[in-house]
Amino acid sequence: MTTKTSAAKALPAHRWLELPERGTPLSLRLSGWVALHIGRWAARLLLYPVALYFVISARAARRASREYLSGVLARRVRWWHVLRHFYFFAATILDRVYLLRGEFEQFTLTLNGREILHRQIDSGKGCILLGAHLGSFEILRTIGVTQQHFPLKVLMDTAHNENITRFLDALNPNIAETVIAPDRPDTLLRVKESLEAGFLIGMLGDRVVSGDKATRCQFLGAPATFPAGPILLAGIMHCPIILFFGVYRGGNRYEIFFEQFAEEIALPRDQRAQEIHRWTQRYVDRLEHYARLAPYNWFNFYPFWDGAAAGERSTIDQTQIRALIPHSGSMCLLECVIEWDDRSIVCTSNTHRDLLNPLRRDGQLAGVHALEYGAQAAAVHGGLRARAAGATAAPGYVAALRDARLHVSRLDEIDSPLEVRAIRLFGDQANTVYECRISTGDTLIAEGRVTIMPR
Repeated sequence: MTTKTSAAKALPAHRWLELPERGTPLSLRLSGWVALHIGRWAARLLLYPVALYFVISARAARRASREYLSGVLARRVRWWHVLRHFYFFAATILDRVYLLRGEFEQFTLTLNGREILHRQIDSGKGCILLGAHLGSFEILRTIGVTQQHFPLKVLMDTAHNENITRFLDALNPNIAETVIAPDRPDTLLRVKESLEAGFLIGMLGDRVVSGDKATRCQFLGAPATFPAGPILLAGIMHCPIILFFGVYRGGNRYEIFFEQFAEEIALPRDQRAQEIHRWTQRYVDRLEHYARLAPYNWFNFYPFWDGAAAGERSTIDQTQIRALIPHSGSMCLLECVIEWDDRSIVCTSNTHRDLLNPLRRDGQLAGVHALEYGAQAAAVHGGLRARAAGATAAPGYVAALRDARLHVSRLDEIDSPLEVRAIRLFGDQANTVYECRISTGDTLIAEGRVTIMPR
């Protein structure tokens, strides 16, 4: 897996721009009238048939929801899980109406890490406030601007979903004025001036726009494309990044989280791609944490994972891997298979960073254990080949290790995911020899040949 950032990588990831806007001005005005003249309770009742309508009619969004929920819930997804996912999305949209009107008394808010944000504001220096399409960003924008008077600007594309954007902007024109359009000639200049004036620059980091530089990261056990823009911008502006997630907890409850992410991001020219990938993966790891914390809060209703066709994931997750090899529990070191054919396999894993990795000694994971990752990839490949032939692979063991070369002394110091590649050189059942290469980005960690024999 390469860590190169390029516009080409973004091509399959900007499919959300092709999705038509489904809310008409008339339906939005009708929903708004109910919300404002009858009350939130009545508007929330309407959300159930609205969500059910989308479950029935929005085929692509429904399949994308099932794809995501199957990864984050790690169990079979039923139609009512998808219904709840759509309902949560609709609920946060409805609540934007009340937030933009300043009706904060309708909500119960819990803030975590508010001192991080206040410390940054008190310093007088601007920063990037990085969030995601998870929960509600609007809850911070409205409270921050109207109640706390935070110096806040938002990088936001308002061209997509014009009807709903126009409807919501009309509720509070002052909030609408905080937007900086991301695709204008003076965008970088406006961002720079705002940062120098001490503004927080809000942006979302989980959706790629066509033409954006992007990088592939591991998200919920499968490779996906994420924009490199937030990390590039922070590197260019030499400013801190604070993470923000406004999680919807159901009913009238929201929980806001702030996290210090980076004081400054350095992107040396000779390692720019690697550093962009490393920092983006760190962001994606935190996004995954909050997605698991509040699984119905992530609102990207389009095929998200690389290689997915019509919303179906083509990767093999850790649960499936454990059924293919004798390693159980935490001794199964690989997290997913991203591609394989009759001759080779490519797996990825973050378990080298796990403090509970069973191969650690005195809190450290030696570089030699990279070869165990390679041997497990070879075993998974054998299991997949056997399954494809309608059989079950016999349990095996590593009979020989040759031409082993280690290029690092420790694995636990590596921040990025491992890519584990095994190529079958010869053999079939009795003796099978694989060439294994373990790397991260463009950096080779270990390589060698393993001979697998049946027990």
